[in-house]
Amino acid sequence: MIVLEENPDIIWEERTSKNGKKYHIGYHKNAEILEGASSDKTPFSIEVYWPATDNDNWIVQDSSFIATTGISRYSLNKDRPWYKVYKKILNFTCQVHYDYYFTDETGDIYECNVFRNGNHYVQYNSDKPNIIHVKGS
Repeated sequence: MIVLEENPDIIWEERTSKNGKKYHIGYHKNAEILEGASSDKTPFSIEVYWPATDNDNWIVQDSSFIATTGISRYSLNKDRPWYKVYKKILNFTCQVHYDYYFTDETGDIYECNVFRNGNHYVQYNSDKPNIIHVKGS
């Protein structure tokens, strides 16, 4: 376990993206572990356009998107100078256990296997950080 800059209550794990770049995924220490069979979910692959912004505003998803992906909201923040390691952070909230794959505009892919309820985080660096595709399996 390592603790990155902004919140010691988040557990961070280092990963390597499809293109070989280091990134971190995170979840809250006290988040409830998802129960039940993960076989009830349907794999999906969906195009999105989640632009990186300069604010922390959550974007709430519509009921169809939530039913398909299990993701109820997200925010994607860019160029935050107080983040020492990564300048981009994708925050998302879900209640379904998926192994999520987020693709940015460079074609790089960041995996986040979700096994807890609530908010999840993906910190990364990218010249084109907008998320254009989400896949779940």
